Order: sequence, then structure tokens, then C-alpha cells
Amino acid sequence: MELGESIFVVTTIHIKNKEIIRKRCVGWFARFDDAFNTIKTNSGDIYEAGWYNHAIIEQITDGLYPRIINEYWFHWQNGGYKRTKKPVPENWVNFGIG
Repeated sequence: MELGESIFVVTTIHIKNKEIIRKRCVGWFARFDDAFNTIKTNSGDIYEAGWYNHAIIEQITDGLYPRIINEYWFHWQNGGYKRTKKPVPENWVNFGIG
């Protein structure tokens, strides 16, 4: 199978006790660096004053039922999003689109 184009989807999520309370896809980018910088700088206050304690970048394929190529998780700590391990079950995918 040949991969088509991919995009980087940024989704903010509030997780409590491994349960997703709320989530919001806040944007998508053609380049990983743009998605990463959005999270690292809290661009547009994607943290929303504590409303979303996690963020994820999902690199996904184009098309119907897109496939996750990579995912990068972040957790709000000490005034910013920091890289973290996946806080929900491994088999959960497609947080932003799908």
C-alpha cells in the first residue's frame, strides 16, 4: 500500500483518571514543525486556562478513515505542554479526525 499525503492534526484533550472528559480538534498543519510549535508555545491559548490538560499531534494519511502514522502526546506541567507517554489505552486512535 502506498501512502498518500499526510497532515498533522492538533487536538486538545482533558483527561481525568484515564477517561476523556472533553476534546477539541484545534487545527491541522502540513508540516510537523508548525503543529509542534503551536503546542509548545500554547499558541492561541489552546490550553484554555486549564480546560485541556493534554494535547496530541496525530500524523494521519489522507482519505476515508485515515490511518495514524505517528502520534505525539503532551501534558500541561509547570506552565507549558511537555512531551509525555500516551495517557489512555494504546488501542485508542484517531482523536482529531475519525
